[in-house]
Amino acid sequence: MVKFANSSLFVMLSGDCKLSFDSSCYSFNTEQSTWPNNRKKCMEKGGDLVSLETEEEWAFVNEQIQKLNTEEWHIGLQKEEGWQWVSGKPLTITKWQGGQPSGDGPFVVMAKEYPPNTFGLFNDLPDYVPRGYICEKPKVGNWLHCLSIYSLTTPKECTAVQKIERSK
Repeated sequence: MVKFANSSLFVMLSGDCKLSFDSSCYSFNTEQSTWPNNRKKCMEKGGDLVSLETEEEWAFVNEQIQKLNTEEWHIGLQKEEGWQWVSGKPLTITKWQGGQPSGDGPFVVMAKEYPPNTFGLFNDLPDYVPRGYICEKPKVGNWLHCLSIYSLTTPKECTAVQKIERSK
Protein backbone atom coordinates (compact mmCIF):
# COMPACT_ATOMS: atom_id res chain seq x y z
CA MET A 1 0.00 0.00 0.00
CA VAL A 2 1.07 3.54 -0.66
CA LYS A 3 -0.20 6.58 1.18
CA PHE A 4 -0.04 9.86 -0.73
CA ALA A 5 0.76 13.14 1.01
CA ASN A 6 -2.21 15.12 2.31
CA SER A 7 -4.61 12.40 1.31
CA SER A 8 -6.38 9.60 3.10
CA LEU A 9 -6.49 7.65 -0.16
CA PHE A 10 -4.63 4.36 -0.16
CA VAL A 11 -3.96 2.57 -3.43
CA MET A 12 -2.68 -0.97 -3.83
CA LEU A 13 0.16 -0.88 -6.35
CA SER A 14 1.07 -4.30 -7.65
CA GLY A 15 2.07 -6.00 -10.86
CA ASP A 16 -1.14 -8.00 -11.25
CA CYS A 17 -1.99 -6.77 -14.77
CA LYS A 18 -1.98 -9.91 -16.88
CA LEU A 19 -4.18 -8.69 -19.74
CA SER A 20 -4.19 -5.10 -20.93
CA PHE A 21 -5.44 -2.88 -23.71
CA ASP A 22 -4.66 0.81 -24.05
CA SER A 23 -4.45 2.20 -20.49
CA SER A 24 -6.52 -0.49 -18.73
CA CYS A 25 -6.04 -3.93 -17.21
CA TYR A 26 -8.79 -6.53 -17.50
CA SER A 27 -9.77 -9.61 -15.53
CA PHE A 28 -12.35 -12.16 -16.65
CA ASN A 29 -14.00 -13.80 -13.65
CA THR A 30 -16.05 -16.95 -14.17
CA GLU A 31 -17.45 -17.05 -10.62
CA GLN A 32 -21.11 -16.21 -11.08
CA SER A 33 -22.96 -13.71 -8.96
CA THR A 34 -25.42 -10.86 -9.43
CA TRP A 35 -24.52 -7.64 -11.26
CA PRO A 36 -24.42 -5.54 -8.03
CA ASN A 37 -22.23 -8.14 -6.27
CA ASN A 38 -19.92 -8.44 -9.24
CA ARG A 39 -19.52 -4.68 -9.42
CA LYS A 40 -18.67 -4.60 -5.73
CA LYS A 41 -16.00 -7.28 -6.27
CA CYS A 42 -14.41 -5.24 -9.06
CA MET A 43 -14.43 -2.09 -6.94
CA GLU A 44 -12.83 -3.95 -4.03
CA LYS A 45 -9.95 -4.74 -6.41
CA GLY A 46 -9.51 -1.08 -7.37
CA GLY A 47 -11.53 -1.17 -10.59
CA ASP A 48 -15.08 -1.45 -11.83
CA LEU A 49 -17.09 -3.52 -14.26
CA VAL A 50 -15.73 -2.92 -17.75
CA SER A 51 -16.86 0.16 -19.67
CA LEU A 52 -16.60 -0.55 -23.39
CA GLU A 53 -16.39 3.01 -24.64
CA THR A 54 -14.86 2.42 -28.10
CA GLU A 55 -15.22 -0.09 -30.92
CA GLU A 56 -11.57 -1.05 -30.41
CA GLU A 57 -12.04 -1.81 -26.72
CA TRP A 58 -15.21 -3.80 -27.47
CA ALA A 59 -13.33 -5.81 -30.13
CA PHE A 60 -10.50 -6.55 -27.69
CA VAL A 61 -12.87 -7.76 -24.95
CA ASN A 62 -14.96 -9.74 -27.46
CA GLU A 63 -11.82 -11.49 -28.69
CA GLN A 64 -10.95 -12.46 -25.12
CA ILE A 65 -14.38 -13.88 -24.21
CA GLN A 66 -14.33 -16.07 -27.33
CA LYS A 67 -11.40 -17.94 -25.74
CA LEU A 68 -13.30 -18.69 -22.52
CA ASN A 69 -16.07 -21.15 -21.59
CA THR A 70 -18.46 -18.70 -19.90
CA GLU A 71 -21.41 -17.75 -22.14
CA GLU A 72 -22.46 -14.40 -20.64
CA TRP A 73 -20.55 -11.73 -18.75
CA HIS A 74 -21.73 -8.80 -16.65
CA ILE A 75 -20.33 -5.55 -18.01
CA GLY A 76 -20.53 -2.01 -16.64
CA LEU A 77 -23.50 -0.83 -18.68
CA GLN A 78 -26.59 0.19 -16.74
CA LYS A 79 -29.78 2.11 -17.27
CA GLU A 80 -30.29 5.12 -15.08
CA GLU A 81 -31.79 8.03 -17.01
CA GLY A 82 -30.50 6.38 -20.17
CA TRP A 83 -27.95 3.67 -20.91
CA GLN A 84 -24.54 4.65 -19.59
CA TRP A 85 -21.30 3.05 -18.51
CA VAL A 86 -20.29 2.88 -14.85
CA SER A 87 -17.45 5.23 -15.84
CA GLY A 88 -20.15 7.89 -16.34
CA LYS A 89 -19.80 7.92 -20.14
CA PRO A 90 -22.89 7.50 -22.33
CA LEU A 91 -23.37 4.44 -24.53
CA THR A 92 -21.96 5.33 -27.96
CA ILE A 93 -21.51 1.92 -29.60
CA THR A 94 -24.45 -0.19 -30.75
CA LYS A 95 -23.93 -3.85 -29.88
CA TRP A 96 -27.41 -4.94 -28.79
CA GLN A 97 -28.77 -8.37 -29.67
CA GLY A 98 -31.85 -8.28 -31.92
CA GLY A 99 -34.88 -7.03 -29.97
CA GLN A 100 -32.72 -5.61 -27.18
CA PRO A 101 -32.85 -3.79 -24.94
CA SER A 102 -36.17 -5.41 -24.14
CA GLY A 103 -36.78 -3.83 -20.75
CA ASP A 104 -35.94 -7.03 -18.82
CA GLY A 105 -33.76 -5.08 -16.43
CA PRO A 106 -31.38 -2.17 -15.87
CA PHE A 107 -28.14 -4.18 -16.15
CA VAL A 108 -26.33 -5.67 -19.13
CA VAL A 109 -24.46 -8.82 -20.07
CA MET A 110 -22.22 -9.39 -23.06
CA ALA A 111 -22.82 -12.75 -24.73
CA LYS A 112 -20.03 -14.91 -26.07
CA GLU A 113 -22.20 -16.14 -28.95
CA TYR A 114 -25.87 -15.32 -28.93
CA PRO A 115 -27.87 -15.35 -31.08
CA PRO A 116 -25.97 -18.12 -32.89
CA ASN A 117 -23.20 -16.83 -35.14
CA THR A 118 -23.20 -13.37 -33.52
CA PHE A 119 -20.48 -12.52 -31.04
CA GLY A 120 -20.14 -10.09 -28.16
CA LEU A 121 -23.63 -8.62 -28.27
CA PHE A 122 -25.48 -7.04 -25.32
CA ASN A 123 -28.66 -8.08 -23.50
CA ASP A 124 -30.40 -6.30 -20.64
CA LEU A 125 -31.20 -8.35 -17.53
CA PRO A 126 -32.53 -7.82 -14.01
CA ASP A 127 -30.10 -7.50 -11.11
CA TYR A 128 -30.63 -10.98 -9.65
CA VAL A 129 -29.37 -13.02 -12.65
CA PRO A 130 -25.95 -14.52 -11.80
CA ARG A 131 -23.24 -14.35 -14.47
CA GLY A 132 -19.47 -14.14 -14.80
CA TYR A 133 -18.02 -10.64 -14.91
CA ILE A 134 -15.29 -8.53 -16.47
CA CYS A 135 -13.35 -6.03 -14.37
CA GLU A 136 -11.35 -3.10 -15.70
CA LYS A 137 -8.83 -1.03 -13.80
CA PRO A 138 -6.04 1.37 -14.67
CA LYS A 139 -2.63 -0.05 -15.45
CA VAL A 140 -0.33 0.30 -12.42
CA GLY A 141 1.92 2.77 -14.22
CA ASN A 142 -1.02 5.13 -14.78
CA TRP A 143 -2.26 5.25 -11.18
CA LEU A 144 0.39 7.69 -9.99
CA HIS A 145 -0.47 10.43 -12.47
CA CYS A 146 -4.09 10.28 -11.35
CA LEU A 147 -3.23 11.68 -7.97
CA SER A 148 -2.17 15.14 -6.94
CA ILE A 149 -1.74 16.51 -3.46
CA TYR A 150 -5.27 17.89 -3.16
CA SER A 151 -7.30 16.62 -6.08
CA LEU A 152 -7.76 13.91 -8.67
CA THR A 153 -7.66 14.35 -12.42
CA THR A 154 -10.36 12.90 -14.63
CA PRO A 155 -8.90 10.70 -17.41
CA LYS A 156 -10.69 7.37 -17.93
CA GLU A 157 -7.86 5.47 -16.28
CA CYS A 158 -8.45 7.45 -13.09
CA THR A 159 -12.13 6.54 -12.72
CA ALA A 160 -11.51 3.71 -10.26
CA VAL A 161 -9.31 5.93 -8.12
CA GLN A 162 -12.02 8.59 -8.05
CA LYS A 163 -14.68 6.06 -7.08
CA ILE A 164 -12.55 4.85 -4.16
CA GLU A 165 -12.18 8.43 -2.93
CA ARG A 166 -15.90 9.23 -3.36
CA SER A 167 -16.99 6.09 -1.50
CA LYS A 168 -15.39 7.28 1.75
